[in-house]
Amino acid sequence: SEEALRASEMRFRSLIEHGLDNISLMDPNGTLIWENPSAIHMLGYQYDQFKGQNIFTLVHPDDINNVQMQFADILSERGKVVHSSFRLKHSNGAWLWVEGIGTNLLHEPSVGAIVINYRDVTERKLAEEKQRASEAKLKAVFDNAPIGISILDADRKLLESNNMLEQIVRINKEGLVAGAYHN
Repeated sequence: SEEALRASEMRFRSLIEHGLDNISLMDPNGTLIWENPSAIHMLGYQYDQFKGQNIFTLVHPDDINNVQMQFADILSERGKVVHSSFRLKHSNGAWLWVEGIGTNLLHEPSVGAIVINYRDVTERKLAEEKQRASEAKLKAVFDNAPIGISILDADRKLLESNNMLEQIVRINKEGLVAGAYHN
């Protein structure tokens, strides 16, 4: 049974220490107890640099209140799981967007901590922001085009129209979409 326990511990250690996701263990005050090597690699700090320190010092100032409220929510109940996304400071000063899950395992003797599993989602967040900006530009061009433009569905029902079309037919957008104007 001791051999099986050792094998199980080695398998668990291998999964935790060599996984792609970042894992941090924190006490109820937000003090870092332990983190896996992936967390160190992602943020660019030295191993154990923040051990024994409050990890909230790495959270972006605009996100800190929300993160602290979510942490309090995690603490409110045994086994409580909370999903979140926020920014953490990289050692080079850049802000990385992370997405994570915090789990209250303080009551579990083998863990005795808040477990935070998280990953870097900066590229996805930047792509989403770029897409939103692109959509806003396209909408501005559509709405302000010097010609009337409409978008119809497969049944030729009007889904959207621009400002110029409304001026041409002298019916507001709501009236056009409701079918007040027919060819």
